[in-house]
Amino acid sequence: MLFAIIPARRAVGRRRVTSADDHLRRGAPVRHHVRTLCFYEAKRLIAPQRQGAIRLYRRSGCERLTLILAGRRLGFTPAEIRDLLGKPDGKTLQLTREQCVARINALEQQKRNIEIAIAELRQIYSSFYKKLLEQAEGASR
Repeated sequence: MLFAIIPARRAVGRRRVTSADDHLRRGAPVRHHVRTLCFYEAKRLIAPQRQGAIRLYRRSGCERLTLILAGRRLGFTPAEIRDLLGKPDGKTLQLTREQCVARINALEQQKRNIEIAIAELRQIYSSFYKKLLEQAEGASR
């Protein structure tokens, strides 16, 4: 089964990936912004067939895209994802134990940094609220 990029009906200048009719009946279509697909194509992570300006993706290409997106979600770069996919028909991300531990440590550090930033922003936000209360009390006197 082939999947094709076709123009979206609502957004001018945007495109979407939609599957064939029988796939639509079974579940939601696979959708990604055309820029995302072009980016991964330029990085040689996916290789669609072409019919003129239309890119055609086989199911294996869509499955590969799912793995690529999983790799991105885990924080890997496109180059690292290419290595993790291994061969062009790679069906899984080939992670080692050490890679898992390294990503976990990096993500935990990012989480700590985000928690610190959120706490700082909450403190700043609270100070705005306190100033409003002080101004309201000063105005009522």
